[in-house]
Amino acid sequence: MKNIFYLKKNDTLKKAFMLLKGQLGATIFILDKKKILLGVVTDGDLRRSIARGSSLNLHVQEVMNKNAIYVFEDELKSKKFIKSKIDLGAMMDRPLIIPVLNKKKKFLYSINTEKFLEISENKKIKKKIISFKKPHILVVGGAGYIGSVLTKALLKKNWKVKVVDNFLYEKNSLQNFKKIKTYL
Repeated sequence: MKNIFYLKKNDTLKKAFMLLKGQLGATIFILDKKKILLGVVTDGDLRRSIARGSSLNLHVQEVMNKNAIYVFEDELKSKKFIKSKIDLGAMMDRPLIIPVLNKKKKFLYSINTEKFLEISENKKIKKKIISFKKPHILVVGGAGYIGSVLTKALLKKNWKVKVVDNFLYEKNSLQNFKKIKTYL
C-alpha cells in the first residue's frame, strides 16, 4: 500500500518530512524495535506541529496520536470487532489507513477504510461511516449563476450541499436540486 511509512519514536520531525517527500494524505506508523504500534502521525499532524512553532528536531513521539485506530487481525478474519479501537468519528473525517495488529499489538499490515468496510459485516458501522464520509459543504450565494453551477457540480460528486442565498436575482435556480438526497 502506498503512502504508508514507518518510524521510531525518537526519529525527528525533519526525518518524517524527508520521508514523506511532500506527499499529502500519508500515514506514518510509529513502531518500537519489536514492531509494536506506539502511535500514528499523519502529514497533517506534522504540518500543524510546525505551524504551532515546533522545531524540526522534535521527536515524532511528541506529535503522534497515541490513541490510533487499529484492528486486530483475528477480529478482522472473524468480522467481529470487539477489542479493537474503532473510532467511528475519526473514520468519518477522511480516508483512513488502519493498522492491523496481532494480539500483542505487533504491526502486521494495514488496510484502508474502504477495505475495512468491505470486510465488515456490521451493517450499523457501515451505514454510519458511509453516510458521514460524504463531504459536506456550505455554498454562500448558491442560488446565483456561479453558485448554482457550483452546487450542481458538487452534487454530481455526491457531496452534501447546503445553500445560503438571499435570492436577490433568481428564485428558481435551485428547484432541480430539491429531488437530490444530498442536497439539504
